Amino acid sequence: MNSTHNKKPEGSPAQYSRAVFENALDGMIVIDEMGLIQSFNPAAEDVFGYSAKEVMGKNVKMLMPEPFHGAHDGYLKNYLQTGERKIIGIGREVTGLRKDGSEFPLDLAVSEFTVSDQRMFLGIVRDISERHAAERDLIRSRENLKAAQRITHLGSWHWEIESGHLTWSDEIYRIFDMDPEKFESTYENFIHAIHPDDRASVEAAISASVENKAPYSIEHRVVRPDGEIRIVHEQGEVELDEAGNSFCMNGSVLDITEHKEAERLKNEFVSTVSHELRTPLTSIHGSLALLVSGAVGDLDEKKKKLIDVAYSSSDRLIRLINDLLDAEKFGSGKMTLDIRAYDIDPLIDQAISLNQAYGEKYNVSIKRTDGAARVRVAVDHDRFAQVMANIISNACKFSHEAGVVEVATQTLPGKVKISITDHGVGIDKSFHKKIFQQFTQADASDHRRAGGTGLGLSISKSIVEQMGGKITFVSEQGKGSTFSLEFPVLDTQLG
Repeated sequence: MNSTHNKKPEGSPAQYSRAVFENALDGMIVIDEMGLIQSFNPAAEDVFGYSAKEVMGKNVKMLMPEPFHGAHDGYLKNYLQTGERKIIGIGREVTGLRKDGSEFPLDLAVSEFTVSDQRMFLGIVRDISERHAAERDLIRSRENLKAAQRITHLGSWHWEIESGHLTWSDEIYRIFDMDPEKFESTYENFIHAIHPDDRASVEAAISASVENKAPYSIEHRVVRPDGEIRIVHEQGEVELDEAGNSFCMNGSVLDITEHKEAERLKNEFVSTVSHELRTPLTSIHGSLALLVSGAVGDLDEKKKKLIDVAYSSSDRLIRLINDLLDAEKFGSGKMTLDIRAYDIDPLIDQAISLNQAYGEKYNVSIKRTDGAARVRVAVDHDRFAQVMANIISNACKFSHEAGVVEVATQTLPGKVKISITDHGVGIDKSFHKKIFQQFTQADASDHRRAGGTGLGLSISKSIVEQMGGKITFVSEQGKGSTFSLEFPVLDTQLG
């Protein structure tokens, strides 16, 4: 059977060679012993900008800038006399010269052959300007990355899980104050550099990340060789092989020592100032309360209005100070709760009763819309009331005139859910992610919604979570919001 693959092509070997020469993607230049150009293919024309007619019979050094231009004849003569090779059969990067006078990097490979007893040299050339540009961009990017890491005190690392080999960026060496020449970057040495009290938690976080194929994030201390302690925030994520197994990790280390110190000083300042202010404010508030109640005598209408304003303002200042102190306690881990078992229904009814007056201020009624939940929960009585007051007051504030705030409970398997719903302005979707952050408040033009510290929901979230519960919300702008509290139940049914 005949095959087109076995069919001998027509044409002579010379024709094949000429076809290859003319159609090669790389530039091909043939010169004689004198350095004169004998052949110049189309690809070489594209590289240098000359036509073959312009260069034929001319010295190849016309394609080279100084100092190579002047040295070429001497190099060729030296090779012919001594046989010492500097380029032939080796290849290297050189600089080329285009017709327009521009210089460019060039890959050059030279081979020698003989035609009719005459030595000839074939140069294969390739313009590598784009490769050089890419290499420069890569170097520039690396330098920019190093500078960014140095400025932000953020280093990056790569860990080969099986071998234990660890690669650190320059900034991590600076954070740990390690000499790259002396420190062997292995997982074991990294763990050894962590504060002894933090090693177990870091290793547990990394192990869980590898096992669960999930990212981890942790704060811990490192001990420098001179004994100085730094605080870092470390993150990492696994990389999976084709079989889905964790084979390496990539991550970052951020030095947050100064940030933590600034935060500590700020909290100490807030705590000190708040405590210093609370004592005189409590006295002022108590004295104004006596005046408002008429315990020290009746006041005329003008004086009563002024006293009411002062009393209301002092009350607001005390709430502000209490919120600041609570935020500082939760932030520093100093908040302690008196958690006991309580029937949930009386707690909810009490919260509604205590906040009715606040609702009346905005012409909003607060109603319980379900029957009794009849379950027992473990909470701090006063802190539970604080959370309910925060959420109910927000619901009243953001309700429409003559609106209703609904409080409902739902018993679920192993837990009870308390929902506080308003039908007011709702929360803009862009604000949802920030709703539980400190010192944040939804933007609102309605003056009835003004006021507050922006701490209430953040504090409420911390309280609920410390009591073993969860706080969530759903909201649609223009239709209202529902905030829900979930707590584990101690008894599913009370007698």
